[in-house]
Amino acid sequence: NITVSTSSGNKIATSNEQFMFLLPSIDSFFPTFGPRSGSTQVMITGNNLDIGNTEQTRVIMREIINRRKKRQNCPDTECSIMSINTTYITCYSGSAGSDDCLMIVAVEVNNNAF
Repeated sequence: NITVSTSSGNKIATSNEQFMFLLPSIDSFFPTFGPRSGSTQVMITGNNLDIGNTEQTRVIMREIINRRKKRQNCPDTECSIMSINTTYITCYSGSAGSDDCLMIVAVEVNNNAF
């Protein structure tokens, strides 16, 4: 149940509706590669991808940090979101700084990456 009370504590409203916390998850993305210049349409599939504030949802391509290899200092690359719903996000990749960078796809919702 959801309970709302005022700062003075005088009024309380209770609802019979239930509130559930959900976690977004990524199942797959396609394609798995594209040109360094960017502008590749990327489709990310998963669950609960639209549960947060869609204005604060970002798709980022971030460098994979390999313990055996020195970090290339590759900047994060933004993927501009074109559409989003509960099971998929479609975006266009930005350009990458170096062809030596191996990137992962991360989705951030309200500043929390998954």
